[in-house]
Amino acid sequence: MEPVSNKKDKVGYITFVMNVTPLCDCVPWSGRPIAHDIGILASTDPVAIEQACYDFDL
Repeated sequence: MEPVSNKKDKVGYITFVMNVTPLCDCVPWSGRPIAHDIGILASTDPVAIEQACYDFDL
């Protein structure tokens, strides 16, 4: 996080949770989506936004 370490309280993170697949969707055998468009998550803490995605418990 070095590039943003001097920008404390001025950086935000956005994650679009869309078409969630069981495996990485970068491979052709990832399977059909287990959840479609859940929404958009935003946070000033990158760890918190990743935890929020995980907490959906898909």
